[in-house]
Amino acid sequence: GAVRVLACGTTPFPPTPSVIKAACRSADYIACDHIPSAVDAVIQLQAKGVVVWALETTENAVSLHDIQVPKAPLAIVLGNELVGISPDVIQRCNQTVLIPTFGIKNSMNVAAAAAVTTFEIVRQWSSLS
Repeated sequence: GAVRVLACGTTPFPPTPSVIKAACRSADYIACDHIPSAVDAVIQLQAKGVVVWALETTENAVSLHDIQVPKAPLAIVLGNELVGISPDVIQRCNQTVLIPTFGIKNSMNVAAAAAVTTFEIVRQWSSLS
């Protein structure tokens, strides 16, 4: 399961009251840290052997349906709902992954994207054992 949430930039994080309320008490069970720079967060994670995926719709992104989840620790970068992930962060990540969508919109909100992606990661990891 999730071990830690890294909130970067202006992303609100616990103990902000709105985050605590939205988390429905799960903030009590998952550690959350703030790192001002998302690029620095990616660099720090990779230095610890963590594979880092950017969840973003880009020309070079691999579909979540087609990607093999690594056995190594994995971190997912989720972007701002309006502007996504900055190009400098995407460039630092090991892989850019997209959730296939159909219709006019090519993305979903951050909470839904996190849930869909986490489900697929856990599904693949559970089949390894």
